[in-house]
Order: sequence, then C-alpha cells, then structure tokens
Amino acid sequence: MENCREPLKSIVIFAINTGMRLSEILNLTWDDVDLERGFITVRNTKNGEIRYLPMNTTLRDLLRQLKKDCRKSNIYVFGNLQGSNYRRYTISHWFKEVVRTAGIQNFHFHDLRHTFASYLVMAGVDIMTVKELLGHKTLDMTLRYSHLSPSFQRQAIELLDKRMDTFWTPEANSSKQSKSVIGKNHSKYTDFSSDCRGGSVVEHPLGKGVVVGSIPIPG
Repeated sequence: MENCREPLKSIVIFAINTGMRLSEILNLTWDDVDLERGFITVRNTKNGEIRYLPMNTTLRDLLRQLKKDCRKSNIYVFGNLQGSNYRRYTISHWFKEVVRTAGIQNFHFHDLRHTFASYLVMAGVDIMTVKELLGHKTLDMTLRYSHLSPSFQRQAIELLDKRMDTFWTPEANSSKQSKSVIGKNHSKYTDFSSDCRGGSVVEHPLGKGVVVGSIPIPG
C-alpha cells in the first residue's frame, strides 16, 4: 500500500473491503452509496443481478472522505477530474506497476477479490454468505474457497453423528443383522446339511451356497 498513490490506493482499499470487481467499482455512482444506512447497491454486475453490500468501518470512513473531497458535479465514486470514471485499463496498468515495484509476482487486481473471499472464509463466515457477497451465480464458484474454512469440513463430518443415531451403532448393529437373517430372510434359506458333515450349507438369497458352523467333511 505504501507504493500506491491516489486514486489507486483508495480503489485497492475499497476492493479488499467489498470484493467488488474492478468494473463494478469504476461504474459505482454516489446514488448507489447509502452512507447513512451503510449499504452499497451494486448494479453493473457480471451476471446482471443487483446485489447489496454492507459497509464496515474502514469502508464507511473511506467513502466519507472521498465524498468530502470529490466535486459535486462528479457522479462517480472514483471519478477523474473531467467528471467521468476511470478506465479499467488505466487502473489495471497502475496496479501492475505497483505490484512490480513491490517485487510481487503473478498478482493481478482481480486477486483482491479472491483476497476478500479468502479472509471471510478463514474468519468463519459461512460459504452461502460469501456467495451472496461475491455475487456468484452458483455455489460451485464459491466452493473453491471452502478448504480455507476452519469449520467447513468439521461441520460436514459432524453431520455423521446425526446419521449414526439411525444408521449405525456398534452395539445394535449385530442384533439388527441377526434379526434380519433369522426373521425376515429365514424363509429364503434352504438347508443342505445332508450334503456335509460337521456343518450346514445354506442357500444364500443370491443363489450361492454358504457353509455355516464348521468346514464340511466329505462323506
């Protein structure tokens, strides 16, 4: 951030605290910023659907300062001296130069959006909320961040506890199986004990002979 000059510095801070795409940031107007209630309305989205983003303290303070410094005739939050918004290429080029100067490799402006999502997930925010904040059309797009969650996989495993109550317990399983074999399926078994000594051969429901008791001794 030390290498960032305005307006790039403010745009970077804004991106990290909203997860908005660069095009969404540059097209944002003051009419879509509600400083009193602390909400931003994002209209120019990639999927064409409007979404609403709450402001944290850092973001609200930043916007208040930008509002104070901007010209009244400028409708854009990040407008230039001519009253229009900055071009995407211009900001991307400035950002690229700052990253290069800092010695950082393979990091682009869009990665700030990934940074926003990653921080939320690592802080324990549920994946559905992250999806809504990012404006993803499907959950699959957001699940790429799920491995960062300290509780996401744990919650998945804990779901087994609820299933175990009705599916499996070490003590009850053997009795359930015994009742199933002796009761429900008993009529499907045919005794062939006359064909062996020291054991019984029964016909399995699937049609295969199974020796029960001991190894059969040929007659």
